[in-house]
Amino acid sequence: MQSSVIAEREYDELARIIESRSFRRDSLQLATARFPQIPEESLLSIYSQLVRLHTKRTYWQHNKLKTKLEYYQSYLVARETGTGTGDLLLQLAEKVCLSPALYGRIILEQYAESIAAATPPATVTASNACGTPTPSATTSTPPTTNATTSTPPTTNATTSTPPTTNATTSTPLTTNTTTSTLLTFTKSTAALATPTKVVTTPTTVSVSTLVNQWMKNPLSIPDTTLQLHIKTCIFKDTHYGPLADNIKRSVGYEYEFLLREKVQELAVPFLGGPVLL
Repeated sequence: MQSSVIAEREYDELARIIESRSFRRDSLQLATARFPQIPEESLLSIYSQLVRLHTKRTYWQHNKLKTKLEYYQSYLVARETGTGTGDLLLQLAEKVCLSPALYGRIILEQYAESIAAATPPATVTASNACGTPTPSATTSTPPTTNATTSTPPTTNATTSTPPTTNATTSTPLTTNTTTSTLLTFTKSTAALATPTKVVTTPTTVSVSTLVNQWMKNPLSIPDTTLQLHIKTCIFKDTHYGPLADNIKRSVGYEYEFLLREKVQELAVPFLGGPVLL
């Protein structure tokens, strides 16, 4: 029976072998030939751990805008020259020692940015967004002000007789009432009047949301050639991306299921996930 315990010296040498091959998959073959006593599952686990640690330490170098543009330009040039087939992104990711899924995500980000730059934003007014034409509502208010301005000639005609001035003093009250009604009307229409400013809003979703959708469903990518390249990156990368997330999630569910069966066999009381939630 093979032992699953690895000495520290063996682990360090195994890490050096994998790092010397720039974390390529063929480094596992060298590690298997060098340490035949180590189970294959243990070698895969160590390899995956080393790749994740290396990616966390060096991803900031690949995440620079200048570097992303260089990666995208190299991808476009390789496509134009016909270099590589469906594994084109795999070859490019291997050259820069980056996870294929992360490299494919960088290419998708730049591709989405190019689409967003080529698509002009839509000019939308808030009145159209509300569904009510605000200019017609606001233009109807000036005729009421014109009706109130016709009252001053009557006040000038009645100023000659004092008794009628008492009657005319009531007219300012009517004007006050009309102004109050105008104020209340403008307050009610303030929500419709203020959105008349022209606002430019993009017609597409954010780049990050679009890239997440494309990574989960590569068939939704408009470029059919890029679809093939991204699918290859996702299926060949067992450390990052949707496929790697599904593998980790399924392993966790399997472990939880086996643990529940073992505890039930021993008749040990426990609280499961649904109870804790």
